Amino acid sequence: MKPHKYVIRLSGQEKRQLRALARRGKGEARLRDRARIILWAHEEVTLDESARRVGCHREKVIFWRKRFLERSSDGFPDCLQDLPRSGRPQVFSP
Repeated sequence: MKPHKYVIRLSGQEKRQLRALARRGKGEARLRDRARIILWAHEEVTLDESARRVGCHREKVIFWRKRFLERSSDGFPDCLQDLPRSGRPQVFSP
């Protein structure tokens, strides 16, 4: 197996938090997908297999593995959130 560029090692507490986020029935589906991507990275699931399971392109898997490593010090689930976007402020609330 080819080694991954972004190797993710999780502590027990991080795994519990990610599993809880991945199982949560309510909330944003994209956060659940991102949590699953990180958990599978820890379990050394390949990029292509992770992408197939989530139903996305492998570039998305690479992006979120990299983003998690860069922002993991922000804590959960902040490291899995989208960054603020530039542009005009929202007129309506979500």
